[in-house]
Amino acid sequence: MAHLADGLPAASTESPSTGREQLAWVILLTAFAIFCALAVGIPLSIRWYIHKATRPQLATLTSTLGTTLVVDPALPNPFAVAEGARKPDVREQNRIETDANSSAVVRLFDESTVTIFPNSEVTVVRMRTPRFKRSPLPNEIALHVGRGNVRVNIAPPGTRPLRLVVTTPHATVELVEEGS
Repeated sequence: MAHLADGLPAASTESPSTGREQLAWVILLTAFAIFCALAVGIPLSIRWYIHKATRPQLATLTSTLGTTLVVDPALPNPFAVAEGARKPDVREQNRIETDANSSAVVRLFDESTVTIFPNSEVTVVRMRTPRFKRSPLPNEIALHVGRGNVRVNIAPPGTRPLRLVVTTPHATVELVEEGS
């Protein structure tokens, strides 16, 4: 600190409000940065949700021969579907089992069909459609054939493209055209 000739301290060159002004600028710039992050982040988050959100769909199983079992991991016991009967609420993660004397047809939400032959096991892994029409995502169906034989018939093209993937212990097949 500088002293004057008569021994009194010289006045400080910093005013007491300088520290407060710096704090105010820090708060103001921090608030502006948060505002900018929110102004950009919120619309981008909404856009991402509109493009990526999906909802699960249901399929209908019809037992064409014998009794077909539908195993839902959320339920303690399998559901038996007798010959000619229908189960209209086959969901993702449901496993469909046929024995030597049974077969079934599953009509998927997009009108594609899956014929499940005797001694077969098929798990519906994924069955989803985009939640919003603006989404560029296709309808998605993923099946896993644990054993046996199936025939998949893809429905005629609709308003949204379809991505249908069938996996087996030996291969993965993506069906993209109408037919089998």
